[in-house]
Amino acid sequence: AAYRSALRAADTWADLLATAVHVRSAGEALAELRRRRAAPRFADGAAVTEQLVDPLRLALAADTEAGTSLARIEQRVAFVLSDPDAVFALEARGQRARIDVAPGVADVTLRLSAETAERLLTGRLDVARALRSGDLRSDATIGRTLAIASVLTALPRLRTQRVTRGS
Repeated sequence: AAYRSALRAADTWADLLATAVHVRSAGEALAELRRRRAAPRFADGAAVTEQLVDPLRLALAADTEAGTSLARIEQRVAFVLSDPDAVFALEARGQRARIDVAPGVADVTLRLSAETAERLLTGRLDVARALRSGDLRSDATIGRTLAIASVLTALPRLRTQRVTRGS
């Protein structure tokens, strides 16, 4: 029964097969990898909204505990993204945090690329390094920015729960 069930399941390798590259040398493989890495992560602002902002907004709406936890920063944090341009805000004032697609009047504004924002919101960004290098710019003090970023570490958990719930 398990075997028959596995045969009926979707092909777990289908995505990898579509991305297979046939190369003749290590040089060609490196060139292809560099070409792919140079390609922008998001095609446009609509892709940022669809792939980054909407999943966070839906996850926060679905997870009362996380929304309440994030609200403890008591700030409206605007995210002003570039490459491609997009704007959204984390409204973390009141009883429960939520994502707003308009920046509004923010207490703190973070300026970063869309790819850096994805790394921040998935917990893969070294925030202190990004601040030093200029990949992340904030109109708040470094200490305040780091404190806000430390609370944002709940967001990767939200994205993971969203994917898990949808499976």
